[in-house]
Amino acid sequence: MAEVILASEASNDETQFVEPQHDYTDSGRNDSVIGPLPTEGYRIFDTRPTVEYIIDTEARDTSEDPYTSFLTPTSDDTDTPLGLLIRTGRFTAKYWSRMMLVFVPFGLAASYMNLDDSAVFVLNCLAIIPLADILCQATDHVASYMGETTGALVNVTMGNLTELVIFIQALMHRQYIIVRTSLLGSIIVNMLLVLGLAILTSEACEKNQSYNVLATRVAAALLCLTTISLIFPSTLNLASDDLATAQKMIDLSRATSIVLIVVYFLYLWTQIRSEKYAYKPLIQLDDPEVPEMVDSVELGRATAHRQTLSYPRTPLASPLLLSLTASKSYDSFGGSEASLSYCTPAVSMMNRLTAAMDDVFISSLVHKTAPVLFLVASTALISICSDNLVSRVDHFVAHSPISKTMVGLIILPIVGNAAELVSSILFASRKQTDLAFAVSIGSAIQIALFVTPLVVLIAWGIDRDMSLQFTAFESVALAVSSVLFLMLVFDNRCSMVKGVCLCAGYAIITIASYFVTDAE
Repeated sequence: MAEVILASEASNDETQFVEPQHDYTDSGRNDSVIGPLPTEGYRIFDTRPTVEYIIDTEARDTSEDPYTSFLTPTSDDTDTPLGLLIRTGRFTAKYWSRMMLVFVPFGLAASYMNLDDSAVFVLNCLAIIPLADILCQATDHVASYMGETTGALVNVTMGNLTELVIFIQALMHRQYIIVRTSLLGSIIVNMLLVLGLAILTSEACEKNQSYNVLATRVAAALLCLTTISLIFPSTLNLASDDLATAQKMIDLSRATSIVLIVVYFLYLWTQIRSEKYAYKPLIQLDDPEVPEMVDSVELGRATAHRQTLSYPRTPLASPLLLSLTASKSYDSFGGSEASLSYCTPAVSMMNRLTAAMDDVFISSLVHKTAPVLFLVASTALISICSDNLVSRVDHFVAHSPISKTMVGLIILPIVGNAAELVSSILFASRKQTDLAFAVSIGSAIQIALFVTPLVVLIAWGIDRDMSLQFTAFESVALAVSSVLFLMLVFDNRCSMVKGVCLCAGYAIITIASYFVTDAE
């Protein structure tokens, strides 16, 4: 359509003022739309495409882009340095674990390449990081094929398998300082660093995001219980330091571990059985779905398996499938079999349907088997890398200014929880604050109430005198971290100050651990 603008209105805006040109009025004298309009006091702009423009558009090559854009062309920001940096950051955030897989063969072969033990230690630390992420992804896939309760138990048991493998290897090498400090460090890194970076990322994307304060308060209470249970055994050493007291401390640690595991499973049972899923964000449970059902219909010689889907089923319109009636029996594989009572299509159609169902069954089997294989393979590789890592700790500490306490309290927890750190930041960047809190706080609870007592009981089973005796620095670090966490998460709003305080607290503990002297 032609645009009609009053001359008086156009004159008020100097940027839009155009000197009168006879081309606009004269060009429209023979036009049925523009012609009847008066020429005095008006400026007529014919914005309709001309014949030349239409011919030029039709002559344009549309083999690659068959669509004509009527929007104003804009410059491509992705070609700028900032756009390239943004694309690189997004690619790295998405494929960081795959990129770091290059360190896995170097970490495995480092012990056979006559390298320095410090280099072997560093390479195996870098190799464990992507393997831990693959282990977490494989665990999630395996749990998704199971029911709600079983899937939650699998996630709980296998969620911190990386740290558990490292702790067991350290127990086998009698590195009790590494085990003790790594347990505390894994709790602290999730409470302070992971949660603090998640809050900062959330605030950078959107101000004052909210989170599930009820779940956070329950987590705070459980972490307070953990702090009390881990500090009390150390108080026995204040009275006397004889062998009898040491044995009492070991017995108290084992009894405390049993209590913590019982509390954890009661807490997990409360989450699973809760009708309103009030505490669900702390441990991600699968959405309730229709119970799994496997039906099989024997067509000729093949057996096709069908699993129920989470969305509602609609009646099948195919006359072939509607005409099938099944009489249940069981084959040698434990599945159900059905005989065809009525079948009218031709044999070729039956063969095609049989082949299609075979493909569905094979595809489903592959999708279920692959995560299990990845789970087993990643666990085995983490065990090998952990053995190479732990066996080189003494050499690394002796030839570097880093103490063994700092290795266990800072370095190994970051290596074992790198996947949680990246996942929490990614969830926060997508404005999924509850998921970011679930990753950090949920992992801290699992380590505090499940992994820590489990390590003590495993040490008891393999005849290792592992106790929950912590030094004064370790006890203060845990207590201060718990207090800082409690003071900052009791409301339901994120803020930049909270994230800065949590990260600053972790930085202070890191700096202090550098000056700590190791003591058995």
